[in-house]
Amino acid sequence: MPDYNRNNYPQRNYNNQRNNNDQRDMDTNFFNPYAFVPLSDTVFSLTDEEKKQLNNAHDIPFSDGISGSVDVTFKAVTPFCVRCGENGSNARNKDYYVPATSLKGMIRNVFEIISFANIRNNMANSRYSMRDLHSKDYQLKSNDGPQKSGFLIQRNENFYIIPCNKEQLSYKTIEDYEKNIKAAQFKKIESIPQKYKALGADYVYEGDDDTWYMWFFSGFMNNKNHEFLFEIPQIKKENLIKLEEKEYKDFIFIHQIENENEAWKFWKKKLKNYSSMQAIVDDEYKGIVPCFFRIKLDKEGAEIVKDLGFSYLYRQPYDKTTHDCLPEVYKNDTFDLAQAIFGYTGKNASLKGRVQFSNAIIKEAKVAEKQTFVLGSPKPTFYPFYLKQDGGKLNTYFSPQATISGWKRPLLHKTVITGRSTGNAKIESSFIPLAAGTEFTTRIKFHNLRPYELGALIAAITFCGKSDKCYHSIGYAKAFGYGKLQVLDVKLNMAEMEIHTPESLMKDFEDKLFSQTEISKDKWINTLSPLFLYASGDYKENKEIKYPSLRNPAEFTEIKKSNLCINSFTPKLK
Repeated sequence: MPDYNRNNYPQRNYNNQRNNNDQRDMDTNFFNPYAFVPLSDTVFSLTDEEKKQLNNAHDIPFSDGISGSVDVTFKAVTPFCVRCGENGSNARNKDYYVPATSLKGMIRNVFEIISFANIRNNMANSRYSMRDLHSKDYQLKSNDGPQKSGFLIQRNENFYIIPCNKEQLSYKTIEDYEKNIKAAQFKKIESIPQKYKALGADYVYEGDDDTWYMWFFSGFMNNKNHEFLFEIPQIKKENLIKLEEKEYKDFIFIHQIENENEAWKFWKKKLKNYSSMQAIVDDEYKGIVPCFFRIKLDKEGAEIVKDLGFSYLYRQPYDKTTHDCLPEVYKNDTFDLAQAIFGYTGKNASLKGRVQFSNAIIKEAKVAEKQTFVLGSPKPTFYPFYLKQDGGKLNTYFSPQATISGWKRPLLHKTVITGRSTGNAKIESSFIPLAAGTEFTTRIKFHNLRPYELGALIAAITFCGKSDKCYHSIGYAKAFGYGKLQVLDVKLNMAEMEIHTPESLMKDFEDKLFSQTEISKDKWINTLSPLFLYASGDYKENKEIKYPSLRNPAEFTEIKKSNLCINSFTPKLK
């Protein structure tokens, strides 16, 4: 292969990027569809003795244990759909119902907030990634970045990378090498599989100099004028750099869960698990995968793989995981009230829940018109919203003071937005909601609950007795106003009706919470004020509720450049 000098080819110029700290005008005259209830500075935790007693709670009744059921009747204030059946509706076998799991999750979210649960117990410890050319935290953007070129190799179920030399070749040069490629057309191809199909030949080949090479094509980018040709080195054991299990799991999360990476989807089908180095050579290198990577040192000072990706500017994993961004009080092992009554499953222990939700059968279902939206899930990687900001430089998951914003809650619309088709069925979702005014009842059976536990459950159902002002949210398209539920009635069915009332049980819960956390009722109510505000929909500012636009100018980008945060798009407390 000719000795192409990579300095002769155009390099990305980042000198003209706008400074991340620039202050800019940004329209904040709308609310984001979700907001956060800030974490309290206190976590409620049961004692070790109480936890020990709960291990036998299904067999040995507490002296004050209560068993029975509670019937909760809901009314849909806006159309709603928990898509569980045919054709995107709430129907299965022509019966309309609301799944028990959806109702349980809806109530549990409120339960955890009002009981000062440990958010760590219900939050995956994920390491997200960034690819933000405007951020100084993105270390791969420099012309001489720290990333190296190499090949990902799987051998005996273990993963390694072997470094290699590379050449960055312009599309015109590639056209000179490959007869099937026309530079003008090739650079416009967006799909990675289509690029290799356009090659019309094997992507790995032996050159005239007896050296093997592999074309490494990445996805489409505006103003991109090159691809890479990797030189396959001699496969020697001493040249392999280990990809440890932890870093491999982070890589899989980033490329399969956080983002469905097209390049990894393409290459993982080609990656083979070899039994020996010679097997790689015999297979003419077809089962190894080109990549860019960085290295770090392990505790013994040996080089291991830090991270990797399938373009020169790949997604860079953050230093901090989500658990790393919790306040210190949330990093401790605790046993909270939500775990006690709903149960939990852990690595070394588990506990069966003592509440059971039933499917809510809807006997007189009124079907509303079919709706079509482009529905997406907000990404925790949008750090201006998901991390607390202090008004200065935006905190990212690299920042020493990075702290999550709190418990996520939807904002409530006064009316629903009518869906419209974009004409692109690949990105759209359709559902058939049940009409506003639909009523249904779910029965929640409980076994051997102590009075304060049952009181906490009732408080979660009724928003601490504010069910005439606060609403639950369920199902599809909450960001567009759907799924707003009002609690019409809460009926207790138990033998101890003469001893306990909903009000007395909620008082037992409050007394337990205040005594075990040494928090005052005023502080508790003040901490929960954002929850009650977001669940009421009674916002003093009359603003539209919508996501920031992805259109040009992209409001998500403008929010970052203007150093704005979720507080700029959240209703203020009255």
